[in-house]
Amino acid sequence: MNPESFFRSELAAWPLAAENFRNLEKASAQAVSLTDSEPWRIRKLLVSHRRASITAKTDPQSIAARPCFLCEANRPPEQSAITGHGFQTLVNPYPLARRHYTIASARHEPQRISGHLQEMARLTHEFRDLCVFYNGPLCGASAPDHLHFQAISTEVAAGLTDPRLPLETIDSSDGCKLLRSVSGAVPYPFFIIDSTDTAALVRCADLLLDSLPQAEPEPMVNVAMVMLPDGRLRTFIAPRRHHRPAVYGSGPGKMLVSPATIEMLGTIVCSRPEDFERLDLATATAILGEVSLDEQQFAATIHRYQQLNTPQQ
Repeated sequence: MNPESFFRSELAAWPLAAENFRNLEKASAQAVSLTDSEPWRIRKLLVSHRRASITAKTDPQSIAARPCFLCEANRPPEQSAITGHGFQTLVNPYPLARRHYTIASARHEPQRISGHLQEMARLTHEFRDLCVFYNGPLCGASAPDHLHFQAISTEVAAGLTDPRLPLETIDSSDGCKLLRSVSGAVPYPFFIIDSTDTAALVRCADLLLDSLPQAEPEPMVNVAMVMLPDGRLRTFIAPRRHHRPAVYGSGPGKMLVSPATIEMLGTIVCSRPEDFERLDLATATAILGEVSLDEQQFAATIHRYQQLNTPQQ
């Protein structure tokens, strides 16, 4: 069964998912753009059914105390899966776009990007009209104990495919080019890898991950992949320094905004009307900048990459 037929059959059999996708359509129609026609757009989206994900406790004690909702034994009886290549494709019942899938490992294993970039590239070729993304275990994943990717309609990644996106080349080799965002042109620094060769992409991305500030259990990062119109694979890598901003919380003056890959791509998800009303461009930009590397840390990462990429004499 292809993903589109699977999607329709799941919604026909699963009232909760069908209702949430209908509500998402209404929410998307009411989304508010915080920028004008800039290549890197920021908008805010009010989706109340994302509250559980935004407020998820991801500390080891909380994870150990709850059943893993991505393991087959713990899924709702209405939820079916397409199995292949050691992964199971699921319709995400709490969507953020017209199409939203979760692709979970068929076995319970930790959320780690190392060793799985090739699989992510394969999925991007399979879901070539969607954006495939990865939330690090400390960067938005509500299931940091179970390896998974997500695939979503590309409207949430419009900036990635905008030909006006200002980029500077760091490194270029056969089949792969590493670029960086131009300082001051976007709200925070990130990397782009354009590739026509999966093996070259994996080598470049692994070297870049080794160059990032190291943390446990892995460098803090959000990753997204899309197919460009010319067939190249574009990989977005957003290094992080914080899981959540200082403003995160439910008390007075706080906001339940917890950046994951979707937010780093420019769609700020709010689950409370009061947060949606309060969020303006300055606040959104400050949040994204706070959880990302600063320019000094970003420059140090590039320097480290160049050192590691220089052949030893």
